[in-house]
Amino acid sequence: MNSPGPVSTENHQSRKRFVTGLYALGRDLDSGDPHRVAKARRVLARVRRSLNDPHYLPDVLGLVLPHSPSREEKEVWIFIAALFSLNPRSASNGWRKPLGVALRDCGTDTSSEARLRQLLTSDWNTLQNRLRQAVRLLQQKKVSLDYGRLLDDLVELHQAPAGSARAHRVHLRWAEHFQTGWADPQE
Repeated sequence: MNSPGPVSTENHQSRKRFVTGLYALGRDLDSGDPHRVAKARRVLARVRRSLNDPHYLPDVLGLVLPHSPSREEKEVWIFIAALFSLNPRSASNGWRKPLGVALRDCGTDTSSEARLRQLLTSDWNTLQNRLRQAVRLLQQKKVSLDYGRLLDDLVELHQAPAGSARAHRVHLRWAEHFQTGWADPQE
């Protein structure tokens, strides 16, 4: 994988537009407008199906490609769209939670901590499966997730060599958010 420097302004804006588009689908689900609700349900169902059936990949690409992801990030964006389709929950209090905080909010039992520990020690392929499980848990517990932060973190993990300082910083942030239940909005 490449070792990029700071995210370019253009790339940052593309990520932001992409995640904003995902959140718009979530708002459409809650809109009360039967046409918007039906369309959002249809799109999200097709994206969910793409996790197991390549027949639905064009639907995911229809969400991703208009926002011009870099070649190196496209796979992560596709994965984020799939995760969003599993938990498109709107933030009822206006705050979508970073992964560590969201997992903490799933309960104080040891299973949430064990799930976090698994995420921290996973290679990219295993991480994808475990994140799908974690996002399903968040959906069940009605916890909203900050997909913008998760996209940034997953791009970093996807591009960083395993065990690198870059990967460690992401894992450290997840663990700190889990332990404290708080995240600095400026991170």
